[in-house]
Amino acid sequence: MPVRSPLLGQPCSVVGPSELRAWTVNVGVDAFPLFSEHRLCGATVLPGAAVVEIALAAAWESSGRRPYAVNDLRLERVCVIPSSGERWLRSSLSAGPGSGLSLAVTGEQGGSAGTGQIPTGARYATARIEPVTRATSVPGDLGQRISAFRKSATEKSSDSFFADLRRAGVEYRGSFRALRSLWQFGRQAYATVSSEPALGSDEEFPAWVAHPVMIDAAVQMVAAASGVQDRAFVWAGCARVMVHGKLEPDCQAFAWSHLVSEPDEVEGDVVLLGSAGRVAAELLGVRLHLLAGGGEGGPTAPALKVRREPTFAIASTFDVEPLRGRLAARMEASGLSVQVVVEPKRSGVSELTAPGGVLAANRDGVNLLLLRREDVYGDVGCTRDRGGSGKYFFLPEVGEIAHLNQYETEYLYEEIFAREAYLRHGVSLQPDDTVFDVGANIGMFALFAHHRCPGIRVFAFEPARAAFEALVENASRYFPEDGIFNFGISDGDRVIPFTFYRNSTVFSGFSPNLERDERNIRAVIHNVLQDNVVTGSMDLRPIVDRMVRDRG
Repeated sequence: MPVRSPLLGQPCSVVGPSELRAWTVNVGVDAFPLFSEHRLCGATVLPGAAVVEIALAAAWESSGRRPYAVNDLRLERVCVIPSSGERWLRSSLSAGPGSGLSLAVTGEQGGSAGTGQIPTGARYATARIEPVTRATSVPGDLGQRISAFRKSATEKSSDSFFADLRRAGVEYRGSFRALRSLWQFGRQAYATVSSEPALGSDEEFPAWVAHPVMIDAAVQMVAAASGVQDRAFVWAGCARVMVHGKLEPDCQAFAWSHLVSEPDEVEGDVVLLGSAGRVAAELLGVRLHLLAGGGEGGPTAPALKVRREPTFAIASTFDVEPLRGRLAARMEASGLSVQVVVEPKRSGVSELTAPGGVLAANRDGVNLLLLRREDVYGDVGCTRDRGGSGKYFFLPEVGEIAHLNQYETEYLYEEIFAREAYLRHGVSLQPDDTVFDVGANIGMFALFAHHRCPGIRVFAFEPARAAFEALVENASRYFPEDGIFNFGISDGDRVIPFTFYRNSTVFSGFSPNLERDERNIRAVIHNVLQDNVVTGSMDLRPIVDRMVRDRG
């Protein structure tokens, strides 16, 4: 039999035919001094994470097997712990659906631990406990996503994070301040977690299943990802908690928040990663209930809101903002109360479905991912005209860009993205680099630099008006914070003639050489045509001659 968790307490008598087993435990600060470090609005309160430990420990002791998942966790009442004396809780298991179990945690201040006659008028929490049927629910490329996130995120002092929470009424002391380095960006957060010495030694507490300090740190990460450090909150519930083995005292945490329509709630997912990136625990659908204000009067039990306005989330690699308004109007005309949300940044399919995006965040309604054929198969090209607004080209891994000539754009994609010809001879890109792109044309290298290193900064210079206009549009979509300039770079301040080849813009410049330019243009056009025509099927020279003749 497993050694009993300290938070499960001692067995007591069952009540009625539905209960299978029951336990009582004194969670007063004399028995668990650790809980004195977890305070809300001036009062010591039992962490909701303690209920997770009770649920997993009860299932483990009852069946002798692990791991189990805690599903539909509902923390219905704040359990205030007196500064001295006892605080008894009663935990009971009943048969649930299938092979699962149902947990109820009840109790009131006072009562006797030996007889099981703990008053049950106050119900603090309920949950369903079921065997884990799959190893993990997190994305397989989570490590890569964390790495990309940290390149664009801002590091924040964990002391500052906890100070903000304390001013709002949520105070973590000592062991419950396990978050160390903390990064935040958008609806995501990453942190290193160190809980030493809170977990204690294996000899002291050999049967901790999911130590409350670790689980509470995960809940704190949802608050960080949601940006609610200025509001007092309580953990109201969770869709699913899975612990995959013993939690390590040092780990990483990555959280992303969801879109919810309730003004007084936030929700998110969080993953704890152990050594070598192993998924140690995951909490899905963590709900935080925001309180009206802090103060020293102590918290009251918040009424949990169950009904939510569903969300219709749309993500696409092209502009679908006009669809949002039409869809919202149609829903309203049909008498449906639905929140329509559109992913504001058009990007690749993997980015649209990543944690922190509107699709991953939406758990209360319908998700719609709009794709074109080239989005799925990664076709280069698909140039199309938009009347007076110019030409647009689908660029794999980036999205739709403004451009001028298809053969040039294909050539630049092959040279810059496919062959990475600009990263040679010791040239490299790092996340904090600043790049001067002189002769930026439509911004292909700036697009590549931001795709390779999201935190990079580019200053792009392009004197040709037509190319500059395309550069401005691409910058507004994909790198709006960079510097864009409609002039060239020289060793002095002067005005000199500029030769612009309308159909061969990459060969435009201040020092034209007609013979050299024609030779280079012929080579580029011939190579592009050859890549798109079956070898020997036609004579390419007449086509090259015509394109070179019309290059000016």
